[in-house]
Amino acid sequence: FGRMERWKLIRNARQNGQTYTAFPNILGTPVNPAFVKAVWRVFDNMVNPQQINNVTGNNKTDEFYYCLTLGDLWTIMQADWPLIRDMFATDAVLGFTFTKTMFNDTLRVIKETRNELFHSNPIKDRKKIVDACE
Repeated sequence: FGRMERWKLIRNARQNGQTYTAFPNILGTPVNPAFVKAVWRVFDNMVNPQQINNVTGNNKTDEFYYCLTLGDLWTIMQADWPLIRDMFATDAVLGFTFTKTMFNDTLRVIKETRNELFHSNPIKDRKKIVDACE
């Protein structure tokens, strides 16, 4: 999609009374309905006036992502992995095949560690979290 932010197209359609089912593709590229539904749900749940203001207008790029919880981001990225995969370094650069399963396993470690830290619990396996973050 180049620098065209898919979320802006979804935001605009939602504001114009369409439903998430109006997006079998975006700019000619087929998208998983779960991806569109996940982005749509973020807008449905957005109640903070500052967040709403941050994603309003045409001059926005990454602001939508700043409004996401880690769970929202994870859901969106899982929903259309073939399109999202290109956001990361190529397999050739990494030296291994970075699969959706690897992504999910890595994000699960990060999320569980975040939760442990939030609750002031010690990190049990520091090497595991360092490896996941790298």
